Amino acid sequence: MGVVDTGNGTRIECDNCERELEPEDPVAVWHHKRGGDLGAGYVKTRGCLECVDAALTEEIRNVRGFSLRRTFRLMGGEYGVYAREAECNHCGRGIVFATETNYKEPYTRTAYCSEHCRDEHTTHPRKPKICKACSVRFVPTRSDAKTCSPACKQKLYRQRKHAIH
Repeated sequence: MGVVDTGNGTRIECDNCERELEPEDPVAVWHHKRGGDLGAGYVKTRGCLECVDAALTEEIRNVRGFSLRRTFRLMGGEYGVYAREAECNHCGRGIVFATETNYKEPYTRTAYCSEHCRDEHTTHPRKPKICKACSVRFVPTRSDAKTCSPACKQKLYRQRKHAIH
């Protein structure tokens, strides 16, 4: 997906039609059959909602190999593309996942509207915390860290263990 830094924010372009998406436009995500010299498989494609229907219809009819089950679903008119909505964990932009499965539950995994948002969200510096065992200020290497060192982790464990008995 084309992500361009304009100096006062980023601009996202559709992979299919290269149209610039407005900040309020949701990003559609679907899997696209890889072709040519790149080898077999699917790649994640991001773009505008107008491109999803055309791209998936063409791909389903012309490119993807059909299993017997999928062929019967297509012939019976049961085949469809379903939308699963989420929100970008970094910028809050709406994301619509196009899937062949009709999920009942909301999307709960972390989702990003672009590689730029994923990189920005995962590389930001962590906020300092206070060690639960020795009360020293430290920068955690993990988001769920409670102690500054393995020694403090062991000390905290022993305190919990003795508090229980």
